[in-house]
Amino acid sequence: RQGLEAAAKAGLDPAGLEHIELSASEVSNPDILTTERFWGLVIPSCPTYPADGGRAFRRFLEGGGDVMTLGGPLMEQPLRRFGDNWLTQQELMDRLAAIEPSHLIFNPATADIADFPQGGGPDTEATWSFSEEGPRPSVKSLNLDSPRMVSWATLGITDLAETFRPGEKLTCFWAKGGVNTTSMSFEWTEQDGSRWIAVVPVTREWRHYSLRPSEFKYWHDSASKNRGFAGDSFNPEQASHFAVGLALTHTPVNAGPHELWIADIGTAPSPLEDEGLSLEFDFPTVEQLYPAYKFHRVTNAKGLEVS
Repeated sequence: RQGLEAAAKAGLDPAGLEHIELSASEVSNPDILTTERFWGLVIPSCPTYPADGGRAFRRFLEGGGDVMTLGGPLMEQPLRRFGDNWLTQQELMDRLAAIEPSHLIFNPATADIADFPQGGGPDTEATWSFSEEGPRPSVKSLNLDSPRMVSWATLGITDLAETFRPGEKLTCFWAKGGVNTTSMSFEWTEQDGSRWIAVVPVTREWRHYSLRPSEFKYWHDSASKNRGFAGDSFNPEQASHFAVGLALTHTPVNAGPHELWIADIGTAPSPLEDEGLSLEFDFPTVEQLYPAYKFHRVTNAKGLEVS
């Protein structure tokens, strides 16, 4: 990025073009990025443009402003402000994934596996048990051992003393899979019977997850009515019980033997809510720049003329 900035300045200075640097916050402000103040905008590293800069960018273009981008494609890694830092979406996701639950809603150490309903499809062989193997010493886990998985196998955790406390939106847990198990499902059922399922990748090493409500997708085979419409989403405040496991209809795994371990299932507040952040963003369509399918790499250019 510094090399592109230096190159841009090296081209502007000899031409006598006055320029100033704008911070990520300033370039996202439609009252600062205006054609009354600037006739052009040079973006020296456009893959990392601010995610909330779409409105200012659109108004600048509509007002007749010129834009030069370097290092494309545009918005490949949109940035969001988090505290004092500007982070890519992956960096935000990594921070979310590291959030431990503020309290556990299910503890294998104090439960009896026989108290929970085990579901499975025809011809699937599966056994659920509590395992001494966990992400940390002395932490027990739920273990699914399926020598023959051909449909689905889940364990329903019902009669919970509490689910999400006020202000909590994240579903947190540790998980890992066996040799053939590369994903798992986590399903919440709301009080109206609506089912919301998230599918996450798992590896053979313990990994921590913190799932946002938007990561749970409505499943049409639900007892609820008038749910799953456009804009509808899982509501943690209405959560009743959950289920975990594997299903060939949801989890992209092959039929055959599978193993799965899950531990420390709980809930936590989301720092994105505290910061007023969203992982979604709205950015205007710009011909030849954005979305990515409008961006075309030129690999055989021999020169560039500007008129």
